[in-house]
Amino acid sequence: MKKIFTFIFLITILTAPYAMSATIANVTLPDAYQVDDMSLQLNGTALRKKFIIKVYAGGFYAPFKITGVDQAINPEIPKAIRMHFIYKSVSGDKIQKAYTDVYEKDGFDYKNSEVAQTFLKLFSFEIKKDDTLDLIFPGNGDIRVVYNSKVVGSVSSEDVCNATLKAYFGINSIPGLKEGLLGLDQN
Repeated sequence: MKKIFTFIFLITILTAPYAMSATIANVTLPDAYQVDDMSLQLNGTALRKKFIIKVYAGGFYAPFKITGVDQAINPEIPKAIRMHFIYKSVSGDKIQKAYTDVYEKDGFDYKNSEVAQTFLKLFSFEIKKDDTLDLIFPGNGDIRVVYNSKVVGSVSSEDVCNATLKAYFGINSIPGLKEGLLGLDQN
């Protein structure tokens, strides 16, 4: 009997790093995300709320465990952010406004950036409950916007990448979002 418990314990310990899918607000996020030829692993999860309304369950994917802001916004490290929407409907205008609010707080001059304007215009659709919106950062200064597994478009600018990642990981990010996505204790 002792051998069986030892065997089960060893199997649990050895497979734990691979069993990292997470369920948050009844949404199960995948444990891996494929970006080009690289498999990214689930780094952390967070629930985006606006007041008491649950907006989306988010997952952050990276090639290795990231717990610091500098690595999270480093444009050379491939990463992805998945947002699985819980709320019944979110307009593209609201997505654009959420980004521009953080851009303004961080001092990013998105109004005079043609690339930033192109990026914001990619959000010209309504997102409904159970839709997914992914931001893919392949590690070369590009951002791809993927809506329900279809590429909407992309832009190439390290400045826009950094400003957008700061919306999730920066000093002006939504409280609790950064900590959850980085997999940090939120107590």
